[in-house]
Amino acid sequence: MKVMHVLQSHFYSGAENVACQIIDLFKDEYEMAYTSANGPIAETLKTRGIKFFPLKQLTFFELKRVIDMYQPDVIHAHDVRASILSAYFSKNTKVISHLHGKTFDMGRLSIKSLLYRVNLKKYSKTIVVSKSILDEFYFKNKLKENCLLLGNVVDEKALLNKVEEAPYEDYDFDLIYVGRLVYAKNPHRLIEIIKRVNQLLPSLKIGIVGDGELRQEVEDIAKKSKITNLEFVGYKSNPYKILSKSKVMIMTSRMEGTPMVLLESMLLKVPVVSTPIDGIKEIVANGEDGFYTDNDDEMVEIIVALLSNEVLRSQIAKNVYNKALIINNMSNYANKLRAVYEN
Repeated sequence: MKVMHVLQSHFYSGAENVACQIIDLFKDEYEMAYTSANGPIAETLKTRGIKFFPLKQLTFFELKRVIDMYQPDVIHAHDVRASILSAYFSKNTKVISHLHGKTFDMGRLSIKSLLYRVNLKKYSKTIVVSKSILDEFYFKNKLKENCLLLGNVVDEKALLNKVEEAPYEDYDFDLIYVGRLVYAKNPHRLIEIIKRVNQLLPSLKIGIVGDGELRQEVEDIAKKSKITNLEFVGYKSNPYKILSKSKVMIMTSRMEGTPMVLLESMLLKVPVVSTPIDGIKEIVANGEDGFYTDNDDEMVEIIVALLSNEVLRSQIAKNVYNKALIINNMSNYANKLRAVYEN
């Protein structure tokens, strides 16, 4: 069986991480390839030995060119645009639509939600990674007819191998952010919270790992805020050694599905402090194995407490790891996805 994973983004982030993990998971069972717009993602795919068909951008004609070339038995589309474009090929090829996060347009009547609704019958299965994606889709009743709720998981052994494989870099952050610097991640709020934490604990080492269209704007705000010991590391195809050496991770997203970086942090015993996005609330027991709040004062207070109290941080880190072992059941995940491919 040949499976083509289709994505719009040319960066390596959550959905891209999931697609790569699925390819690794089934490398001994199925032939799989990856197609998206060309860009930084190419470096990650090359490192992981994944066959890549680069596009100029994700358009119908570019996708048709690659599909005609590869001739897949299954098209596994990992975002709304990829799903809508892939639906055209459903007459001759099984198409799976995999939604990794919420978007504003999908929660209301819009061209995007309407096009997706029209094409729902063309997907052999729709997969959502969190209950909130399903519940908040404008046409949720129709989506529920043929939908599988399949939360993301992380392979602990593979993750630890990536930590070992990552080149040595002299980073030792107290507080870290790993992700794209884009609107959905709310980097302006991130900088504001970092500034307030920095005022209370000026000696902290703080790192921002990631890139995106808002990076320069966010860097400018950080400079004007005179935040000390803050380093913009930029995009890293393998950020896991940096993450593993950090003490606390912060997330300020406006929306998420099941954040891969959350699961990875938990397996690396790094406590997470986040906004109360749905994917977080479905995984974390607030105050026990992580923290979420929509109040900036509380978020600052929690971060300062974790970084000032090693006993507290160690206990939370232990709880975080124990929860991660329960969540990340790779065998169960593989069985469910295999059934989707072969049904």
